[in-house]
Order: sequence, then C-alpha cells, then structure tokens
Amino acid sequence: MYILYSGKVMVSRTLTMKTGRDTFADKDKSLNVLDDSTFPFLGELGLIERVPRSATVTCIVNCQLFEIKKGDFEKLCAEDSELGYRLMRNITEEVCALLRKNSNDILKLTTALSIALSR
Repeated sequence: MYILYSGKVMVSRTLTMKTGRDTFADKDKSLNVLDDSTFPFLGELGLIERVPRSATVTCIVNCQLFEIKKGDFEKLCAEDSELGYRLMRNITEEVCALLRKNSNDILKLTTALSIALSR
C-alpha cells in the first residue's frame, strides 16, 4: 500500500473501447485524481489479498509516497493490535465507499443501457 504524502496522482483503468465500425482499442479511462490534502492511500487491497492490480496510478506532478509492504503491515498489526484495528477500519471504510460508488455507477449504466436498447 502507498500513502500519498505530497503531490497529485491520477487513478485510471484500461478499457477496451470501440473506435470504429469494426475496430476496438485499449484506452485509459481516468477514474479519479487524488492530491495530498487528505493523504490518501493506494493499493490497499494488496495488503489484504494477493490479486492483480485493479488500477494504474500515474503521478501528475512530482510526488512523495510512503510504502507499507504486506509483511510489515501484518507485523505491525500483530505487535500493536489497536493500531492494526484502526488501520484496517480506515481501509474498510474506503473500500466500502468505493463499493457504494461502484454500485451506484452500475445502476446508472444499466439504466442508460436499458434506455438506449429500448429505442
């Protein structure tokens, strides 16, 4: 996991988009721009499970990030359970917020697709 200490980053994903009648291409889709005003963290899912990255983070300006490796995080949680609990609680709150946002986005996209297909 990384904590953005200074700077600004863009979080994006690569999507396959239709670029012509019969052609498709991969394009980056910006999901979010984060700055150091709230010291956001990135890559938090990597602390919990070993899965491929779900997004790409690109520095927009010079950045300083702090890295917390999975093994170090697990050791910290074992040595200081109160701090470990607070960190996991913060991570869980962020993941829940993203889940809610994604659920709302899926609902909007499903509605738009349904309207478009009914025409």
